[in-house]
Amino acid sequence: MNRLLFCLLLPIACNGPGTNDLNVDDDGDGYTEFEGDCDDESPDTFPGAAPNDSAGQCMKDEDGDGYGASNVPTGVMAGTDCDDLDATAYIGVASNEPNLCTHDDDGDGYGDADAARPLNAGTDCDDSDATDMIDADNDGYSICDGDCDDQNFTANPGATDGFSADLNCDGSVSGSLSLSDYKLVGESLSDEAGYSVSSAGDVDGDGLDD
Repeated sequence: MNRLLFCLLLPIACNGPGTNDLNVDDDGDGYTEFEGDCDDESPDTFPGAAPNDSAGQCMKDEDGDGYGASNVPTGVMAGTDCDDLDATAYIGVASNEPNLCTHDDDGDGYGDADAARPLNAGTDCDDSDATDMIDADNDGYSICDGDCDDQNFTANPGATDGFSADLNCDGSVSGSLSLSDYKLVGESLSDEAGYSVSSAGDVDGDGLDD
């Protein structure tokens, strides 16, 4: 039988010496069991404890962030806070990913990509740097999208590699001579301009044979 119902039917059994009076606030949270405290042994659990989840339901909010714990004992209403020991982690903390219960330590609106369970991982590759999700050069890629030079709009993962620079951000220079703007013109048909270095290998040290 539910204890509250039992005490309503047999109040003497509950109010006798050495027993718990349901009219007494045992945990000092301002609510008695008769007033709706679903766990009168936990000062963090009472009606309205988590106003960001519910103004009136009896929830537990141990970290004081206004969101109820999602992992609770029987009789306590579950909230949305996936980590009720961390006041910086709750659902909606990352405004651009509002359905995630995560961290947003740099305040850029994106959740930490490295967040571990019970948190949800977001898309922010560096949650200590608020600029890494910004596309500074307007090329369609941020640092977290793989942009290796976010001050140069010609350099991004979708670009065609340059002859002397890593423009597609793959870590290597692999441009083709088809991109060249110059050509060598010899003085005569037999001087074979450029022939002497054609088999010399990587003369200029750019990683490509010259």
